[in-house]
Amino acid sequence: MDRIDPANVFETEERLVGIPPWWRAFIFQILNGRQLSVYLYLLTLMDADGVCSPTTRQIAEDLGLLSSTMVFDSINVLEDYGLLLRSRKRAPVSGSRRNVYQRPSSEYTIWRLLKQDRIDERLRARRGLRFAANAVSLFEEGLRVLLARRYERYARAKSGEKRAALVALLEEILFEKQQLLREDLRASSA
Repeated sequence: MDRIDPANVFETEERLVGIPPWWRAFIFQILNGRQLSVYLYLLTLMDADGVCSPTTRQIAEDLGLLSSTMVFDSINVLEDYGLLLRSRKRAPVSGSRRNVYQRPSSEYTIWRLLKQDRIDERLRARRGLRFAANAVSLFEEGLRVLLARRYERYARAKSGEKRAALVALLEEILFEKQQLLREDLRASSA
């Protein structure tokens, strides 16, 4: 696509918010405007490890929300859907406790949304929405990226078995990631 002004280009190759392109096809369908704004806000604050810890008051003020309850409600949904992990941690300097937010793996989020029946086996929102052909190709590309070498096992599954196959493959990926982490921890402590 041609630029409007080729000399006037934002000078970074990093995206402010790293959402996989194939998520566009469902993320805007499963979250309401407030939840989406809180999600995107937290993503912009996250460090290289995918972690941030703003206060709910800070989130409410920065987003122009009237109360912290609006923030809590949105964060509860994001956590429930698997788009966000939350933990209470003690700050090293002040000793005060605050929420720490982490962006989980795509596999975990998709697995949670499938288990809750919020998306189907083709990563489409369950609202009965119709999607354009380019959105369907985004779903397929997303599945290829997500499943990598396992994609063929998903593709070979019969139509009525694709959902169960996808859930099983995601559980396999998540289990392997946990195993690798345990091995890394054992190796680093030895």
